[in-house]
Amino acid sequence: MPCSSAFRLTLTEYIAEERIAYASRQLIATSDPITDIAYASGFQSISRFNAAFRKINDCTPRAYRKRYVD
Repeated sequence: MPCSSAFRLTLTEYIAEERIAYASRQLIATSDPITDIAYASGFQSISRFNAAFRKINDCTPRAYRKRYVD
C-alpha cells in the first residue's frame, strides 16, 4: 500500500503539515518573529508559509499566536 493511500496525504502535504506543526509550537512557546519561525520551519517564502498555515489551521500565524498566548 503506498504511503499516500495509508495516510491520505501526499509526501508534499505531509511535509507541509510537519513544518506547520513545528511552526505552531514555536508560535506558542517563543516570542520569535513570525518571519524567523517561517524560515526556521523550512519555508522559502512568507507567502507560502502563510498560505500553508491558513490552510491547515484556518487562521493566520498572528491570530494563532494571539489565540494561544494572550
